[in-house]
Amino acid sequence: MFSHFRIVLISTIILTFSFATNLIVNGDFELWDDANNPTGWTKVENIDQESTVVNGGSYAAKHTGGTKDLGQYIDVVGGHSYTLTLNYNVTTEAGTDGRLWSYWKDANGTSLSSGDIQGYVPNSLNQWSVYTVTTSAPADAVQMYFEVRTYSGGVVVWDDFSLVDNDASTSGCTDAADCDDSDNYTVDSCVDGACSYVTLECLSDADCSDAACNTAACDLNNNTCVQTPVADATACDDGDGWTENDVCTSGACAGTALSTVDVTFNLDMSTQSSAAPEIRIYYGCLANCDGPYDSSVDQWLGNDWTAMDDADGDGVWSYTTALATGVDYTYAYSNDVNGSFVYEDEDFGVNDCGTDGSYGNRRHVTPGDTDMTLDTVCWSSCTSCPVLQLCGDVTCVASGDCYVAGTCDDSTGLCSDETFADAGVSCDDGDANTTGDVCDGSGTCVGTSSTTYSYDWSDGG
Repeated sequence: MFSHFRIVLISTIILTFSFATNLIVNGDFELWDDANNPTGWTKVENIDQESTVVNGGSYAAKHTGGTKDLGQYIDVVGGHSYTLTLNYNVTTEAGTDGRLWSYWKDANGTSLSSGDIQGYVPNSLNQWSVYTVTTSAPADAVQMYFEVRTYSGGVVVWDDFSLVDNDASTSGCTDAADCDDSDNYTVDSCVDGACSYVTLECLSDADCSDAACNTAACDLNNNTCVQTPVADATACDDGDGWTENDVCTSGACAGTALSTVDVTFNLDMSTQSSAAPEIRIYYGCLANCDGPYDSSVDQWLGNDWTAMDDADGDGVWSYTTALATGVDYTYAYSNDVNGSFVYEDEDFGVNDCGTDGSYGNRRHVTPGDTDMTLDTVCWSSCTSCPVLQLCGDVTCVASGDCYVAGTCDDSTGLCSDETFADAGVSCDDGDANTTGDVCDGSGTCVGTSSTTYSYDWSDGG
């Protein structure tokens, strides 16, 4: 308690039923037999002593779900009105997490069918909430079995339980001494016969925790924690692995986006009869990236399928994008065949180039500090496509003496167009009356005419 009043009121509780007795044994969980068993509780399942997330005092009860119970038997007076109060904090939410599960018993230990105190507590993720219910015990009740439950997947921290008999005799306070709760973090006073308690946030700097880019101290003028920003440009960690160069600015920590480089992907579709490939970059991973997809380290990037381009028509399709340096990216290729997606073969590269994913056909790339162009790979392969040899049995033939035969293309097995032979190349124009036949450079063979004359000298004329 504090005996002075030089403080700003943070929270005030005025008890309308002074000195009312809390019937729950160790309802504030300050006493423990060991780290898993709070003192005075009859049924204890999946309980751990909690010293960080507490509502009041030094400890609370951390309850890990799986339809697990925490309960005790409490003597009551039949016909009396009772108020039950629970403080709780749902630290892990999985739907309906906490539940009050209590009922009355008669002198024979038989559970009574009326007046049960049961109900789900509203979820209150990572903040303290209060659940209160007032009800009357059946006339033949002598005990309440009080129990709370936590269900599968949830974690609830319980603290400061109380069950008060509203019909029990009470007496008012006369001064602050009557209201001493032995808690140094409250200011106790007696107001109009009722105890009033003001909760203090701190008594010293040790009670205050530094926030990021701030230094905390206790202001003894009002017993509150005050955060003072550290110098701008002080190094910090904003908790976001996708930023770098984190620094403090006006008491807030922030970094800049990771540096990026251009990465060019190249996919050879020459083995496919139809080619309209697309690429999708699924995830980015910053650390512990070995193994299959893991939601704790692989961050979903939300990218759509993006068409690749074959601008030069050589059968190699490309796509260039900016990716962050040092991040392990998971990506895949697909082929749009007549409006239907066709994916690369399952497990094609699991043993050869580390593909993974549900079908073993997702690839990985980790950019460095400079722009990079990935080696061209064949569809459903870790390596380049095999070189086609289609000209083994093909002979390209010229159509005449004044033409030069074309050459065979191994990728198609077809001959290129023939060309004209150079002017002056010998040829045969097929005319016996010409000599010196040569090509004219335009595909024509040209010779020089020759004439033979006959003379008859027999008549002496």
